[in-house]
Amino acid sequence: MKFSTTPSFNWNFTLLILAFPFFLLMGCQNSSSVKALDETKLVEEHDHESGESIKLINGEKWKVDDHMMVHFRNMERAVKALKEPSLLDCQKLSTQLQHHLELLTSNCTMHGEAHDELHKWLLPYIELCNSFSEATDEEDAISYFRDIEKSFIQFNIYFQ
Repeated sequence: MKFSTTPSFNWNFTLLILAFPFFLLMGCQNSSSVKALDETKLVEEHDHESGESIKLINGEKWKVDDHMMVHFRNMERAVKALKEPSLLDCQKLSTQLQHHLELLTSNCTMHGEAHDELHKWLLPYIELCNSFSEATDEEDAISYFRDIEKSFIQFNIYFQ
């Protein structure tokens, strides 16, 4: 067995470990006709099921750095492009999402409270994407896909 003398560093794992306290569960929204009610329910679910909920800043969305927002929007567009995905579609999407997450986490420039609030959404999303990438049957993959769709609804409630 050959051992490398250069240490390897996994940013995704480190990010996940360092920000563990910020984990929270994602809620859902079913239709635009009940959007206000569902958004309220989404916020309440965070309050009830996690230690910390994402909060708005004086009722306004948090600003995400433009170069980081590109990756969020690319992921969101890729998710929205799939209407009735197959297992193969989910596997391809998972690869795209992981690629954008790597770029996002390795180029993070945000600081302060906006950064902290973003992590309350991002860390569960990373965990969800990891589970999505490990799904081996279509039913599980589609279930994770639906959860990812819901997570972008939540993202757009709190971030711009």
